[in-house]
Amino acid sequence: MSKEKTITLDFSTSTLNSWWNRQSLRLRFAVSFSLVTTLILLTLLPFVYSLIRRQMTSDIDGQLRIDWALIEAHLESDGNGGIQWRKSSPATPQSPGYANSWFDVWDRERSLLKHWPEHAAGALLPPPPIADQGHFVSVSLSDGRPARTYQMHAVIDAQPTLLRVFRDESAHRATLRRIVLGLSMGMPIAVLLAA
Repeated sequence: MSKEKTITLDFSTSTLNSWWNRQSLRLRFAVSFSLVTTLILLTLLPFVYSLIRRQMTSDIDGQLRIDWALIEAHLESDGNGGIQWRKSSPATPQSPGYANSWFDVWDRERSLLKHWPEHAAGALLPPPPIADQGHFVSVSLSDGRPARTYQMHAVIDAQPTLLRVFRDESAHRATLRRIVLGLSMGMPIAVLLAA
């Protein structure tokens, strides 16, 4: 049985080699060049995807740091152990620059003190313990949307807290999917043009 398989395989290989050798030099060069180009593009595709994803995540993280600093500056104690938006602040959580982000504030015992928007309270679990320098993590919101979060310890009116801010990642992930789709569709065209 194995002898028959070996003979069949040898026959197929020799037939393929014979066919290949009968082709013109131009065709063999075009096919070889196309295969090499395909291998190069397949190797580059994950690298390009990773590079774009890292840059987009870095952009979100930079915006979250700004969100955190802006929101932290507008919070104050409500006098009853809770946290509220500073009454003397000219901005509100609905103001431009704040409307695209959410935040929550927790005490050191991981009890919720404040959540914005109010209707989303309880949609997220308490933040995990973190180091003092802050921490980024991706989470899923209660409605299934992906979000990126930044959390760091804050002292609000002498009250030690943990402030966490969120940004919706849906648009960024949709952009990544479109990029992958475009690269996947463009690769065969690039190979054909190269050939």
